[in-house]
Amino acid sequence: LKEIKMKKLKIVSAVVASVVASSAFAAAGDMYGRVDAGYAMSSPKVHLVGSTDSFKSKNNGFTGNLGLGYYYTDQVRMDVNFGFTPSTSGKVKKNGKKTDSKLKVSTYTGMVNGYYDFTGMDVVPYVTVGLGLLSVSAKASGEALTAKVKTKTAFAYQAGLGAAYEVTSGVFLDAGYRFTGNTFKKSKSKSSLVPGASHAFLLGARVNF
Repeated sequence: LKEIKMKKLKIVSAVVASVVASSAFAAAGDMYGRVDAGYAMSSPKVHLVGSTDSFKSKNNGFTGNLGLGYYYTDQVRMDVNFGFTPSTSGKVKKNGKKTDSKLKVSTYTGMVNGYYDFTGMDVVPYVTVGLGLLSVSAKASGEALTAKVKTKTAFAYQAGLGAAYEVTSGVFLDAGYRFTGNTFKKSKSKSSLVPGASHAFLLGARVNF
C-alpha cells in the first residue's frame, strides 16, 4: 500500500513539475525585448529602361533585428520588429555571364510578427508569420552596369521557424530562420531594382519584463 501511495505521489509531482516548467516560459501579459544578428542571402535584379539585358547578383551579408513584443498567452505572442541589412555587395551577372560590375544593396524592414510557441519542453520550438514594409536602395558600379536606385518601399511578408532556450529566468537564447518576400515589381518607365526574396539565419536573445 505504501509503495502504491509513493508511486501516485511521484506521478502527481511529475505532472505539477511539468505544468510549472511550461508556465515558467512566459505568462500572458508579459512583454519582451529582443535583438538578433545573423547572415542574410538574396538575389536582386536590376532592370534598365529600354534594355532587354538581365542584370542579377547574389548579395549575402550581415543582418540584424531589434524588436519589442507582448505575450497574449503563454504560447501566443506578437512583436514589432525593425530589421536591417545595411550593405551587401555582389558581383553582377549580365545575361548569366560574369562582369566586372558590383551591386551594393541596403534593405530595412518594419514588420509585425505573430508567433506560436510549442511550450512544455526545455527547448521550445516556434513558428512565425508577419507583414510589414521593406525599403531598399542600391548602387551599381563597373563597366557592364552603372546605376543608382533611390530608396523605394513596398509591402513585405515573412515566415519562419526557430527554437528558444531559457538560459536564466526570463532570458532566452533564440535561433531561427526567416524567409522575407516582397511586392516589388519591374518598372516600365524608369530603371528599377527588384530585391527578390531574402533568406536569413539568426541568433539572438529575448528578455522578458
